[in-house]
Amino acid sequence: ECIERLMARFDDEQVGMVDAELRFDADHSEVGRSQGWYWRYERRVRRLESELGLLAVGSGACLAVRRNLLRTLPVNVGEDCVVPLMVVASGRRVVQEPTALAWDSMPSDPKRELQTRARMTARNIIGTLSYPRLLNPISNPGLAFGLWSHKLLRWLSPLWLFLLLAGSIALGFAGSAWRLVWMVPASLAILAVLGANAQHLRVRVPVAGAIWSFMLANLGFAWGIVKACSGRTITRYSSR
Repeated sequence: ECIERLMARFDDEQVGMVDAELRFDADHSEVGRSQGWYWRYERRVRRLESELGLLAVGSGACLAVRRNLLRTLPVNVGEDCVVPLMVVASGRRVVQEPTALAWDSMPSDPKRELQTRARMTARNIIGTLSYPRLLNPISNPGLAFGLWSHKLLRWLSPLWLFLLLAGSIALGFAGSAWRLVWMVPASLAILAVLGANAQHLRVRVPVAGAIWSFMLANLGFAWGIVKACSGRTITRYSSR
C-alpha cells in the first residue's frame, strides 16, 4: 500500500513531493547495527522537519513527486537531494508519510559503506550548493536552517573532529596538567582499530564497534568532500 499512501497526500495542492519512510532489514554486523542507530535518528529528524514544514530531503528509493515539477537531473547529483530542492524552490512543500513503508538492506561491508558515504556526500554537496537561494537564512530562514543543520554542517563533521584533535594536541603542549587530554583521541583511535579488527574477525565489541563505524562514516564524508571540491563526478560505484 506504499504507493497508494504516497498518492493520497497529493490531495493537498501545496504538496509537491511525498517521501515514504525507508526502513532497513536487521543487520547484526557492527557497521550495520551502528548505521541502524543513525538511520533511526535520521527518520525522526525528517518526521519533525515535515511537521514543521522544513523538510527538503527524501529517500530516492521511495519518493513521489508531481510530474510538472520534475526537471532533468545532472549526472553528478543525487535525486534524493536535488528533487526535494526542486520542489521547495517552486514554492511547494515536501512532506513525509510515515505510514508508507519501503525496505532496503544496510551496507555491512566496511569498504562498501565507505564508498557509499563518499558517493552520497560528494553528490549531495554539489546538488545542495546548486540551490544557493535556499541556503540564504535571510530570504528562507526555515529552509536554510534545515539545510545547514541537517545536511551541510553534518557533512563537515570531519572538519569539526580535526579541530577537536588539533585543540587536544595544543592543550597537551600547554602544560603537564593538560596532557591527560591526549588520552581522549588516543583512546578513540585504539578503540576504532579494535572495532575494525573485531569486525574482520566477526567478533562483537560494542563500544569499539560503534566508534569504528562512526570513524568509517566520517572517513566517507571526508573523501566525499575532497571529491566534491575537486570537481570529480561520481555517478555510481560497482557492487563488485
